[in-house]
Amino acid sequence: MRKKTSFAVIISSVAMLATAYAPLNVTAGAQLKTIFFVENGKSTTHVTMAETVKDFFAEQDITLTPKDRANMDYDVLLEHGDVLELDRGYYITIVVDGEAERIKVNRGLTVGALIVQLRKEKNTNFTTGASLPSFVEEGMRLELSSFYDIVDLHREPIPFETQEVEAPDLLQGVTELVQEGAEGEKEIAIKISFQKEEEVSRETVAETVVREPVTKIVKVGTKVKAGVLGERVDSISELSYSKALTMTATAYTAGPESTGKRPGMKGYGITASGMKVTHGVVAVDPRVIPLGTKLYVEGYGYSIAADTGSAIKGNKIDLYMESLRAANQFGRRNITVYILN
Repeated sequence: MRKKTSFAVIISSVAMLATAYAPLNVTAGAQLKTIFFVENGKSTTHVTMAETVKDFFAEQDITLTPKDRANMDYDVLLEHGDVLELDRGYYITIVVDGEAERIKVNRGLTVGALIVQLRKEKNTNFTTGASLPSFVEEGMRLELSSFYDIVDLHREPIPFETQEVEAPDLLQGVTELVQEGAEGEKEIAIKISFQKEEEVSRETVAETVVREPVTKIVKVGTKVKAGVLGERVDSISELSYSKALTMTATAYTAGPESTGKRPGMKGYGITASGMKVTHGVVAVDPRVIPLGTKLYVEGYGYSIAADTGSAIKGNKIDLYMESLRAANQFGRRNITVYILN
């Protein structure tokens, strides 16, 4: 435990030294003063006529190195009772990838700060393989492994998608190319990490689209084969059907009287299934007859269930007619609907 110097002892020492220094030639105005000098934690008391910190170090024949740290600047004027602290650097050994080097460091330096300092000096990164104390200790041996990253850039194609669009103007099974597809391209940045010159990991850090892919668009026909819809058979025996239903039939047109839409309006003439209306297209309740079912309607001909209607519920069927006059003439009647195989 460090002993404190009493004020009486300090005054006595000052008086004795004043007498001893009386014959000396000193700078005008210079005065004796007592300061406390703490070097690497060890405190000593000095009675001095040094005016500045620099003068005191010269008086004590103390030479500083870049790794030594004082708590006062060189040109600070010393006053009676000042505490001047000096932390001298010390040597440690660092071992990087097996190669040892002895270096001098500041006292009180943290291990983290030392590693940051080494990164700047050697222009590389380091990692430690074991737990270390928070602060650098005199004479310690610090083992480090160097590591660095590089970024590899390369390009890869982006596959294009194919979009199919139902085309009621094309026969079923017929396709038509609307737009050619084209691959896109993307640039991929991969970070490759090395430790002791050996690759240890790879990680994708960024992907940048250089060129967007172009979607391939194909029209797919939904139209039932020409000459089938609306055609009639001479005898029901010609049909191949799985079920015969007695249904209440009405007729409708594409016009405002039936749909509320006029030519040119969005959705005019288009059924709930996306098919364009034509003779042979009928509206049904999908719970009774699923959309897409091929039918034969008594007195009307070959048909397809392609539409729905708010009033068409249960055993009801609505037959498309080309004109309002034909729809009115058909009226409402009970007919037989055959579900074809």
